[in-house]
Amino acid sequence: MLRRRCMTALLSCMVFLAVCRAQVAPAKSETRPIVIGELLDVQVVGEPELSGTVAVQADGRIALPLLNHVHAAGLTREQLQGELEQKLRQFVAQPRVTVVAAGMAEQRHIRVAPDAPRPWLLPDLWPVR
Repeated sequence: MLRRRCMTALLSCMVFLAVCRAQVAPAKSETRPIVIGELLDVQVVGEPELSGTVAVQADGRIALPLLNHVHAAGLTREQLQGELEQKLRQFVAQPRVTVVAAGMAEQRHIRVAPDAPRPWLLPDLWPVR
């Protein structure tokens, strides 16, 4: 009976340690490219007015204060961070930027010429809130 309790306690400890180790394992750097329609949380450290969540537009660019439109589609988050830091240097001393994936924008379609026999559908990207 005592042996059975010891084995159960040992097994429980092993499972607990395995779960703890899985939770503290370092996250691998995400290297997949940014895609059209993706929502990105862009944070400029110490500059809240330059930070926010933006959608990658149909032309592959994001709109940010001071920088207007910056090409993002096809870049990794690290590459976009570096490009944003480089472009912000003319406005902010030693900018530090983080870019985090925040989901996908909702895709809606706009009908062009709804009276036509076959109306065109153009994608329109709206941030999901």
